[in-house]
Amino acid sequence: LQAALIAQDPRVAERAVQIASFAKQYDAAEKAARRWVELDPDSVDARKALIALALHNDDRDEVIIQLDYLLAMSDDPEAGYSLATTILAHQDDKEAALDAMQKLVAHNPDNPHAWMALSRVAVAADQLDKALEEVNKALVVSPDLPSASLLKAQILVRMERKDEATQ
Repeated sequence: LQAALIAQDPRVAERAVQIASFAKQYDAAEKAARRWVELDPDSVDARKALIALALHNDDRDEVIIQLDYLLAMSDDPEAGYSLATTILAHQDDKEAALDAMQKLVAHNPDNPHAWMALSRVAVAADQLDKALEEVNKALVVSPDLPSASLLKAQILVRMERKDEATQ
């Protein structure tokens, strides 16, 4: 961590994140990840590492800041939300990930891709009723969005409601 804070090389900060994480020193790892982002602000990997560590350390404000930045960097809202979903759905603390995505959606309630992302994170958290509720909100915002209809059908199949999924 000391080397990461002194060096002007993002690779040193990245390595500090890896070492501190391996040693289960998550506070130090998060500090190193912040330094990595500072040194290489356009690095998606740095921001993904910071998001994961902030979630682990229950620093939800940092998670939202970083996800907002990734969404702002993306030219395509669907791709941006897809990246956010991928990051959050792979976290161990599914409740924290779901909470973070809910806060993110609150910033963009008129974006159907935001609601779909929330639905997908709910699926990853095995909260199928919530997932169905959120994908329905995406369909209210954008009724003709094929990917939302497909997601709804997939959720209904997982809920063993195949007749509704077929419709």
